[in-house]
Amino acid sequence: MKSKSDHREISGLSKEDEEWLNNNLTLNEVNKVKPKESVSVNRSVKDTYKRRVNKTLSLSKREIIEQLKLCDYQTPPKFISKLLQRLFAGYDTKEGHWLYIAQHWNPRAINRVINLMTKQHRRGDATILNSAAYFTYLIKRRKQRRNLTSSNDTRKQKL
Repeated sequence: MKSKSDHREISGLSKEDEEWLNNNLTLNEVNKVKPKESVSVNRSVKDTYKRRVNKTLSLSKREIIEQLKLCDYQTPPKFISKLLQRLFAGYDTKEGHWLYIAQHWNPRAINRVINLMTKQHRRGDATILNSAAYFTYLIKRRKQRRNLTSSNDTRKQKL
């Protein structure tokens, strides 16, 4: 067991300062003054694994999804493909894959698939191990974007 002098050496406070703190602060206030330690627990009492969540990463993904929701049919496919690349950054995809998706499916279809994946994940309907591959699988089951312009930038006539 450590003596009071050992405790003072660790805290860096003089004897008078420690006495004043002990006499004038309640226990809750003392806890507020002490620096908070960062503790990481990987296992709970029942010895099950708990996944650590990187909040900055999830916040940026939320921002990307919000930006995708603001896209419409006039949004350039290159911009949409960059957003998709950032959204699915941790997964290996071929070069130009997200540009192909953005060119062949409109933002409304892309947003619907992302919303569907989010709902399935929240309800526990699907275990998504590779979200980029699952997104591609779901989007390919939807209709592709219609090509409304011809080569000279005029609208095609419906027959």
